[in-house]
Amino acid sequence: MPQSKVSSIKYFVLSIVFSFLILSVIAIIPAFAQESLEKARADYSFQFSKYREIQKEYQSAKSQYESFKTATSKNEAFLKTKDYQAQIDNLLIAYVLFVNEAGSKVNWQSNAPDRNKITESFEAENSYFKDHREKVQKAQTLEELPPLAKELNEHLNKITFLKIYRALSVYELTHVNSTFDNFNKIYNSLNEYISGKNSGQSNSVISNWQSEMTSITMQAETNFVRAQKKYSQIKQETASKGEYQEISLYSTKTSQELKKTKILFDEILRIL
Repeated sequence: MPQSKVSSIKYFVLSIVFSFLILSVIAIIPAFAQESLEKARADYSFQFSKYREIQKEYQSAKSQYESFKTATSKNEAFLKTKDYQAQIDNLLIAYVLFVNEAGSKVNWQSNAPDRNKITESFEAENSYFKDHREKVQKAQTLEELPPLAKELNEHLNKITFLKIYRALSVYELTHVNSTFDNFNKIYNSLNEYISGKNSGQSNSVISNWQSEMTSITMQAETNFVRAQKKYSQIKQETASKGEYQEISLYSTKTSQELKKTKILFDEILRIL
């Protein structure tokens, strides 16, 4: 087999892994300590460990073939490369399930349709990976594998990763929306209680508490509206890395503002 063919296999397979690892680092998934999420995390960890083992076997077989160029070494390289590519599919299936499960404990009361869309979208991705794995397993020669690796790499970059970015965007925005709703309910109820208790009385501490809460709420709402606006501009099934980062930025700023109110809530309860 020409050296260019071996380099081609190496390029496409490593390209897939590189892109995948980059995504694993930057994808910020809310840490909901739930049994189903932990199970998905454990499966992903298992598949990743298995992937690393098979990767070493693949690299060894490839090195042997490049050194000896025999039919036997070529066949061994073929078998190990096939196992390696099939395990990449297994790893991607586990990863997509993990990302999907990360959203299982988000409060979807205000956004149930989006949750269903995400699940269906990820199911379609895993169907693709299973079909791709079957194509890899049916391959009979080493030369058949680089095109399959290239096909998978293109699918990841054009579809899978963009679906994941959108899902993460929805998770963060929906979570913040739920938090904001709960905050407003508590804040409004407390304001009503304060107004009733101090009707006709002037209290500078309470007045300053209310003005500080109003200031924080307005800043949180400004960031939340920005996150919502950006979210309204993304596609129905995909989002770019930049779009996700912008939504995440404003969602995070919203949460940070709302966290500032905790000490104020504690303070007013002591005063009352």
